[in-house]
Amino acid sequence: MKYDIADYQPSDQENLIRFFRNVFSEMGFGFDLTSKDQDLTRIPNEYQAGGGLFLMAKEEDLIVGTIGLRRVNDATYELKRFYVLKTHRQNGIGSHLLSKVIEHVNRHIGACIRLDTSRRSPEAVSLFGAYGFVETERFNDDPFAEIFMELKITGANIYLDSSNEKSNVETGSMKNSDSLCGQMRRLDRE
Repeated sequence: MKYDIADYQPSDQENLIRFFRNVFSEMGFGFDLTSKDQDLTRIPNEYQAGGGLFLMAKEEDLIVGTIGLRRVNDATYELKRFYVLKTHRQNGIGSHLLSKVIEHVNRHIGACIRLDTSRRSPEAVSLFGAYGFVETERFNDDPFAEIFMELKITGANIYLDSSNEKSNVETGSMKNSDSLCGQMRRLDRE
């Protein structure tokens, strides 16, 4: 399967909304651009501004996966909007998207990436664990979030194999530090 990873552009908006309607329908979630999904109408401001990003995996013009990274403060990033179409899972797309986000944050040693997810996403939870994310305490009041995870960046070497089928993480190079991520979490609340 041939796909490309691309930064979100405003010209992608219509296809992106179609993608999220499909993904949310697959998962049994509602889709509402006037409330809980409103961030999808403001991607440049919500994600790309201030050191974040929003990436899409595309098969020609079809969006088959997404991942967003929002910068919370100098040392904390939040991973959001990580989805791959059910028909395109198990092809390395999720690994490729996740490794791109970690590469982006990897320049900020000591930073922490945190995320929340649902029990309806067991493949994603497993992938996060394979990359060194560990479960942590709740850090937001999102009523749909059931699992909270975080990863402390310590200068890991992330690379993609030549077939684009999976990502590899240098063994032992990413470790979680509850004290640092916990300190960042407390600072966010103050």
